[in-house]
Amino acid sequence: MPYVQFAQPIEKLIPACKDSFERQHYLEIEIARLTPIVGLILNQFGLSVMFNRTIRDSQGDPKQESFDILNQYLHVPLGSPDGQHLIDPLMTLLEKGIGVGMSRQERARYEFLYPTTWLAYLIRLPITVLVRAGILPSSELIGSIYGKFIQILTLVLIVLLSIKLGIAIPWEKIIGYILK
Repeated sequence: MPYVQFAQPIEKLIPACKDSFERQHYLEIEIARLTPIVGLILNQFGLSVMFNRTIRDSQGDPKQESFDILNQYLHVPLGSPDGQHLIDPLMTLLEKGIGVGMSRQERARYEFLYPTTWLAYLIRLPITVLVRAGILPSSELIGSIYGKFIQILTLVLIVLLSIKLGIAIPWEKIIGYILK
């Protein structure tokens, strides 16, 4: 198996165990905890964990089967032909996820400094708050929120520009417009 040569020694990855049974139990627990997280991350990266393969039914006829390679790989008997056949697509999927994650991490360092990223975050903030509160906003509500936001932003820009240019600001009319 060519993937083993790139792996770190097991002793670096897990704490010291009394025996091989305890080590195996620890590994199964860690894999069970991390598998859903890895699946979610791969899904966010746009990488499908669904795998298609051709199997033979009881009559020997070929049949297409689709399954979740990430979650179901662990249920394939160790050393079976299926396990050997599925390790390559699984490792390729995981390596793609690592590659996308590394690329995203590098891009995130630069995006942290871009003012447009911060502006986009601020503009999305009202919708994010509604979604986190469990309210799925309709497109009318989103349009209403952003319509008001754009009106207020335009008004603030006009006021700031007027102050900069030395133009007298009719506060009574502005307040009356806001209250409408």
